[in-house]
Formats: sequence, structure tokens, C-alpha cells
Amino acid sequence: MVRVGQAGKTTERMKAIAKELAEIDRTTSQVVDCIVETKNRTVIRQLENKLSEMEQPKLPLAENIAKCGTPVRNHG
Repeated sequence: MVRVGQAGKTTERMKAIAKELAEIDRTTSQVVDCIVETKNRTVIRQLENKLSEMEQPKLPLAENIAKCGTPVRNHG
């Protein structure tokens, strides 16, 4: 059995997070396109709410990428 080192795990995790962020960006771009194309104010409002919900996970994901590879501190 081949064991992946800590650096390898960190790289894999960063790639997975980056992929998730890219998917969120792609989907939000599609929603923005729908907002631009529609004239119905109710639909626009609903799409804006959806866009806001979709953007919420991005900050924690970006923070996780920033933390990858940093040592965990022991509290105690």
C-alpha cells in the first residue's frame, strides 16, 4: 500500500477546494447571465437571492485554501 504524505494530502485538498470554487463561479456566472437577460422584477429578485446563497460558501472555502499547509496549533 502506498501512503500519500502530508504534502500530497494538502495538495489534493487544495485542488478539491479550488475545483469546488470554480464550480461555484461557473454556476454564479450562469445565474448572473439569467439576471441580465430577464425583464421580470420578481424573477430578478429571486435570482439575486439565489446568487447570494450560492456565494456564501466561497469565503470559508477560500480560507481553507489559505490554511492548507499551515501547522495546526495545539491549544492546551
